[in-house]
Amino acid sequence: MSDETYDILDKFVNESYLTKQSFIYKQKVGSTVMRDWERIIRKRKDISIEINLLDQNKEKIWFVLTPQLMAQLHKLEEGASNDIQDIISYVTDWDNKVTELLIDEAYNSSVIEGAISTRKRTAEMLKKKEPPRDNSERMIYNNYAAMMYILDYINDQNNVINEDSFIALHKIITEGTLDEEDVTDKYRDDYVQVKDMSTNRVIYTAPRPEDVQWMMNDLFKFISDKSEFHPIIKALIVHFYIVYVHPFFDGNGRTARAFTVMYLLKEGYNFFKYLSISTAINKKKSKYYKAIEDCEQNPTDVTYFLMNQLELLLVRYFELITELKQEVGKRIINTWLDKHHYVLSKRQFKEVEYLSKKSNNLVTIAEYKKRHKVSYETARSDLLELEVIGMFDKSKVSRKYVYTFNFTQFVSKVLEELQT
Repeated sequence: MSDETYDILDKFVNESYLTKQSFIYKQKVGSTVMRDWERIIRKRKDISIEINLLDQNKEKIWFVLTPQLMAQLHKLEEGASNDIQDIISYVTDWDNKVTELLIDEAYNSSVIEGAISTRKRTAEMLKKKEPPRDNSERMIYNNYAAMMYILDYINDQNNVINEDSFIALHKIITEGTLDEEDVTDKYRDDYVQVKDMSTNRVIYTAPRPEDVQWMMNDLFKFISDKSEFHPIIKALIVHFYIVYVHPFFDGNGRTARAFTVMYLLKEGYNFFKYLSISTAINKKKSKYYKAIEDCEQNPTDVTYFLMNQLELLLVRYFELITELKQEVGKRIINTWLDKHHYVLSKRQFKEVEYLSKKSNNLVTIAEYKKRHKVSYETARSDLLELEVIGMFDKSKVSRKYVYTFNFTQFVSKVLEELQT
């Protein structure tokens, strides 16, 4: 085998895990593309990890634990658990924040499946315990009820993750939302197809109805088996296989995501109360559906789905950490202001909040004047006051004074002061 072939194997096994379609597209015309692809697949299978779950052709599904997957997994597990725990210690009303994040999960999981509503209306309905007004609101209401069921369920150490809890979860999620012909005591008894909700395009035909029960039996054996799979990897495989089997006529995606959260919380990964799987997916729905399609078009290899889910979860993790740090930071700043008896105007608070979210954290007097619709003198006075109390730094660029607000640095300084 030539050095070039070795380079291709290393690149497309360990570095760039492309699908067959993408690999062919990137190759030169006239190259030995199909022979190279067969070598890549053989190499991937040689180093793959087999799972005791079968596809529609009775072949075991498998994945490759690539360096990228291992790095993403480590970053998600270590970063999320440590960072979130650090942040929690500075929040006095964390229960309310958890409620908001669970509302996010209920809302986004429903929107992925076509529910039409707003985040504001969702929060209003759930917090005021108002009855749902239409099918979309019923879906959201049910998803929130499912999250509450999960939190109660995992609190009892005697409860196990099994078929009964899975069926119970699906019934909560679909209560009052199914057409009469889609209501079943357990699993579907007819054929179904999976569609991309954003395009209505068929991306997958699910297994035969007569295969659903034994495939689900295998899944619950896999869940209960104390294997050496990392729990997050195992949870994502469970997520994929539920969507793959598609055991119900409706509610498969919502149930898969909720059941994945249930499994992870039961395994002790408490930060998934806050790290919404559905929020991550809803922001990149097309990538989510493409990952499922890639696994179908490249049979039995679920690496594509694992890569997609870890990527989306990491993106959401960084977003969440930023959001939480800003929220906690604002509370820390308010405590510091109260301690020193500083009183800021609404304009000044708005500017502080505005700049805390910007990578370009600079403002001139003219920009402040325009943003807040005030006179030049008022803008200059407001910014000067923020400089005097130590929140903003002033410097001169060309002929203009520029005020800088380094949110993270200032919060760290304030926190250190408050703790001494």
